[in-house]
Parts: sequence; structure tokens; C-alpha cells
Amino acid sequence: MSSDNKPDEPVAPAGSKQEDRYATKFAFVNDQSPQDSRSHAMREYWRQRRRTKSDVAGSSSSSSSVTTPQTVRPLTLRPGLSSASSSTGTMTRASSRKSNSSRSPKKAPEPLKQAGIPAQMLSGMNLAIGNCRLDPFDQFPVKLTAQHHKLILHWLTMYANMTFGDSSKARFNPLRDVFFPLDLSNAAAFNAVMAQSAAHLARMQGRMRSTEALQFKAEAIRILSEWMADEKKALSDDVLAAISRILAYERYWGTEAEWLVHRAGLQRLIDQRGGVKALQNNWRLELTIYLISLMSKPSWFDSSNQLWEISDSSMSTGPHPFLGSEDALPRIRSLWLISFIQDTRTLMNNWLELYISGITKYTALQQAVATLHAAVPAYSDLTEGQRFDKQDYTRLACILFIVIMIQSSTSILTQEASGSQFPQATVSLDRIAELDAFLLAREPQWTVSIDELYNTLYHDFSSTTENAHITGYTLHMATVMSYMSPETRRGVEKTLLHILPHIPAQGWQDDNEWTPDALLSSIYGD
Repeated sequence: MSSDNKPDEPVAPAGSKQEDRYATKFAFVNDQSPQDSRSHAMREYWRQRRRTKSDVAGSSSSSSSVTTPQTVRPLTLRPGLSSASSSTGTMTRASSRKSNSSRSPKKAPEPLKQAGIPAQMLSGMNLAIGNCRLDPFDQFPVKLTAQHHKLILHWLTMYANMTFGDSSKARFNPLRDVFFPLDLSNAAAFNAVMAQSAAHLARMQGRMRSTEALQFKAEAIRILSEWMADEKKALSDDVLAAISRILAYERYWGTEAEWLVHRAGLQRLIDQRGGVKALQNNWRLELTIYLISLMSKPSWFDSSNQLWEISDSSMSTGPHPFLGSEDALPRIRSLWLISFIQDTRTLMNNWLELYISGITKYTALQQAVATLHAAVPAYSDLTEGQRFDKQDYTRLACILFIVIMIQSSTSILTQEASGSQFPQATVSLDRIAELDAFLLAREPQWTVSIDELYNTLYHDFSSTTENAHITGYTLHMATVMSYMSPETRRGVEKTLLHILPHIPAQGWQDDNEWTPDALLSSIYGD
């Protein structure tokens, strides 16, 4: 027997909604067994559940239709899964909940606006890493602090378009498809990335050194040392991934000596694993380690590195001979591009000493740079799918030749660092002085066209110096660059020309925006 309305309580009219359907009701059950009690309870439960659903359905049918807001496309850690489908499903469910809970069904909700970068970072990190979990930071291998949050945000904004841009503009996104999975795979790699972010942030704030970065680097090496002492972990993928990130830190913010030590250690581990081919079960790590294996010095502007393997056009038409996948070579070139742009930033920082040493006094060299700058078409003239023609190749090859020649002078200065600084500066500028004198003597010839400048640099000058190997290396680099998008190639040209010694009066004011950091944040991947 169940309890109905109280005797002194007015009875609600039939069909009235005043009844509280969720009020507690009691019923006396003549239970013969515990099973009978459970059956009665479950019948009442499902009865109330059906009443609730019918109320919701009635409310939905009386509401006006609401247009689903524009979806936000997140990046995803799983390249095999369509980010568009997961994003659309998530946002559609969100819009459905918003529609059902709206108090004024006649007024459609305002279109959903994507939150700013800080909001995405602190309250919606799942939009950036493409995994909708309750805790937006549960992807990370360490417990995050406010310090981590700051550095992760800075790290993401360094690759702004790859993080928050339209991911459909590139079939392969290095940040989403490689960097995120590897850098978040273990604590040592993550701390190495935090060291890079801290060092870059310090440089942007005008500080040459970052204690914070050194602390993160030390923690990464400490964890790595523990793993190396464990026979079961010493040759693991985590160890190789961590070393690759420590090498990246040393390239951009450390020293060449430290880089060479870690590079030699990585090579020993690779040999013990059976070579790069043994990493095929982890394609992200395989691509990363393969790219490092092409380097003997920590900068792509050093002509002792290998580029012919990723510049050979015959390898672009089928499976890579070493990695065995048709997608491997385009992906390696995309990873190389990110590494190359970051080397450009290091190059710019290192050249400050050359500028102080008097590199700007070489007028013929500056005139050649100004001629190349004038030959670069305006950025607004780019068209969709624009081909990389012979004129583009010739111009880019000339720019790269001058850059690598100057960088070779910087290398001499670094390698012969001993005693007084003034003799080093004199020795380091000898090659630049030789190039400037050669251009000055043939100025009427190469000023006619970019083709003549190309012939002067690659045929006349290279044949009379000991730097003939630079010719082949720069041509390989120009070939690799030819596979990039027109926007990326134009950005690389503008950035390199901006940091080269030039004549300020000849139309360079509009190039202030072309910095390595601006270029890195603008690309989507190629």
C-alpha cells in the first residue's frame, strides 16, 4: 500500500504539472524473498525513468530548432584518426546539451567562439592535444605545476599555426604527429622540452642565460642516467626519444661540445639496437633518429652534414630505401624544415659577434644581398600551387651560398677560440673578405642578373677556393627547399635576407616582420 496526498493537502487538478515527480514516495511491499524486493524496486525505478524521458522529449519538441554552432577542430595525437570527426562529434554533443538546458527556446544561442590561447591552455588543453579527458593535463608524464603551465603555453605558441591553426592546410603536422607524442611519452623527454621552452622564453625577455632551463636539463639527464643504469631500459625507445630532445636543446641553447658527446652516445645505442631500421615499430622515433643520423655537426648550415639522402629526387617517387615507406621522405623533409628554421635563429644570434667584428664594411657582399632582395617577388604575388621554377631555384641557391659561407666563418671563430679575441675575428673574416673582393672585382658581370650572380658564386668563386664542397651542399639544400610550399620558401628567403648584412636604405623596412620565430610560428607543416 502506497502513501498518497496528505488529507489536509489540496489535490492538484488532473493534468497539472504542480506534482513533484521527484519527491520521495513510500510503498509497503509484502516481500516473500529478497528477489521480490529487488524486482519491485527496479520496476519503480524504470517507471520513473520513462516519465523523465517523456518530459524531456515533450520539452524538446516544443522548442524551436537551433543551428549547430561552428565546430572547433582540435589537433590529435593519433594521425590515423580523423580529427574532424572527433571534433565535430564533441562539439555537436556540447551544442545539444546547451540547447536542452536553454531557458528561452525561442532565442537561438550565439555562435560558439573559439577561446583564446590562454583559455585553451588552462581550461581546454584537450583542444590542443586532441584527447577529451576530464583532466586536460592528464596526458603529461609528470605532475604539472604553474611553472610547467607557463612553459607549455610558450612552447605551443612557438608553433602557433601548427597548434591552433587550420590542420587541413597540411597533410603532415610535425607538432601534432611527431613532437607531441614523443615529447610527452616520458618524463626525461618532457623535461628536455621544458628546458628548451625556458631557454627560448629567457632569450625573448632579453636574458642570455636561464637557470630554469638548466634545472630542467639537469632533471632530464638525471632521469636518463637512471634508465641507462637499468639493463631493461638502457636500449628502450624512451631512452632514444629523451636523448633526441636533449640533443635538440644542446643544438639551440647549449654547446657544440656537449652536443657531440650526446650524439656519439646516441650512435652507440642505435648500433646496439641494430641500426635505424630496427625502430620501424615506432615510426615517429624512426624518423627523428634518422634525421639526427644525417648530422655530424649541430647545424644544418654546416656543410659537413649530409643532405643528399633527403634531396635526391629519385627517392621521392617510391618507398624510401632505408625507411621503406612512401610517406617517410616527405615527413623527414618537414621535420628538417622545423630544425632548419630553428638553426636560423641560432645563426642570427651567433652573427652578432660578426657584425661587431666589422662584417658590414663589405660593400660588394651587401650589394649582392640587396640584388637578391630586389629579385624576390612580393608575398602577395603567391598563387595556390605555384611551381618552383629555375629562377626561384637560382635565387634561393645564391642566398644559401652566401649564408653558408658566412656561417663557415663563424665555425672557424668557434673552433679556434683561444687566447685573444681579436686574432680570432681577423681569421674568421678572411673568407668573407675574400668573397667580397672577388665580387667587387667582377661587379659589372654579376649585377646584370641573378643568373650571372649564380655563375659568379658557384662556378668562378668556388673553383678558386678550398670551399668547393660548399657548392654541392648548398645545391642539395636548395633542392630540399624546393619541395616546400610556396609560402614557406618565400618566408625562408625573406628571413635569411633579413639577417644577412645589407644596406638599410634599400627598401628593407618592410622586412622587420621576417624573423626566425615569426617564420616558425607561421608554418602549418609541409
